Amino acid sequence: MSKELKACPLCGTTEYLMVYEEWIPTQKNKGVDMGVVDCTKDYCPMIVRASTIEEAVRKWNERPLEDSLLDEIELLNKKLMIVETMFQEAEKLDEEASNRYELVFGELIDIIYNTKIKLSKVER
Repeated sequence: MSKELKACPLCGTTEYLMVYEEWIPTQKNKGVDMGVVDCTKDYCPMIVRASTIEEAVRKWNERPLEDSLLDEIELLNKKLMIVETMFQEAEKLDEEASNRYELVFGELIDIIYNTKIKLSKVER
């Protein structure tokens, strides 16, 4: 078996999972071999049977809702990274704008100060 088992969907364990082949009796003393994935933790009732062990493992690991939610989480994380990058870029722009504002504001203060000095000289 090349595929690792996901945790039990009912109890969450990975330690008590068993994979085996089981002979299931059918009508008229006939039977069939089945692949089985079984959670043996305490009283957990989770068990999956299929025609082969590989099929039982595939069915055990099949979690469409969980997989869908994980895909959605991955997409949201990507979107979050984009928003964080945009926010960081906006902060840089704001910092640059703030620096330009301080420069212009400083120049304006200098002009006002120099104008007041010139004005005070004219008033004397």
